[in-house]
Amino acid sequence: MGAARIYFLFIVFFTHFSFAKSTTDCFSTNNFLPLRIELKVSSDAEQMASQLSRLGFRCTDPAPSYDRGYRCRGKISSYPEPVNFYIPPGYKKETAGPLAMHFHGHNINGRSDASVHFNIQNGNGDYGKMLANSGTNTLLIIPESLGNCETYADYFKAPRDLDKFMQEIESTTGRSISSLSFSSHSGGDRTMDRLAVWYQSNNRGEYLGRTKNIALFDSLYANSEALARWPQALKNEVPISKFLNSYVVGSGASTIKHMQWLRTKVPLTEAWKYREVRTQHMSIMRDGGFSDFLGYAEGK
Repeated sequence: MGAARIYFLFIVFFTHFSFAKSTTDCFSTNNFLPLRIELKVSSDAEQMASQLSRLGFRCTDPAPSYDRGYRCRGKISSYPEPVNFYIPPGYKKETAGPLAMHFHGHNINGRSDASVHFNIQNGNGDYGKMLANSGTNTLLIIPESLGNCETYADYFKAPRDLDKFMQEIESTTGRSISSLSFSSHSGGDRTMDRLAVWYQSNNRGEYLGRTKNIALFDSLYANSEALARWPQALKNEVPISKFLNSYVVGSGASTIKHMQWLRTKVPLTEAWKYREVRTQHMSIMRDGGFSDFLGYAEGK
């Protein structure tokens, strides 16, 4: 019995010691996690997140799921609300695709509203995962807007305002913007309509003329002649441009009559894709092809 008791205590001690050592190595000293991040996340992505962190942005770590890159949220001096920078896990600065800018379009009047829109749990607002799933090598920028897109309306009043915003994005990220993709959800269509008007005018400013791709995600609440004409105007200058019109169908779909009107104005071609999606309005980004748009906007 004595020998058996000693053997039992040895096993308990050895098991406890091994478990404690494993726990310390993997979690407490953080010696193991950086190795996993190094294998999954590019050095350029880490450097971009570090750069934004030094500028006061709060960046989420891709660990432990590794199925998305970084989300960095903070302020730039010229814009009144926070701006979200999404960095794909495999980001390569030298070969980055068109900068993607998205207008979220929902009512955001406080922290709870923002958490609903940028919802990772149900996937509706998990932009980091959508970007990672697209396989693209580009940054996704989402400025936040209070009210019913009121910040967008108050800030982006003329092409020079977009120029000022883009200049600060360049200085913040340290990369030049040679091409752009614009998209909107819900009431963000009003901002897209302004961009469409400016693009087709004699006063585009410095950056709007670099547009390559545009998309609407259940985001048309009025018959907009400017938006209807924008794809053709864009394609006349950028033959490889892409246009996506993704909208909710079924009971309660409030944008469908305007989307159908738009289809009569913009014929279906290989480059201009339409999607009718049976989903909820808040789920259209997840279910309506945002990842696909980011992918084929980059030529994937």
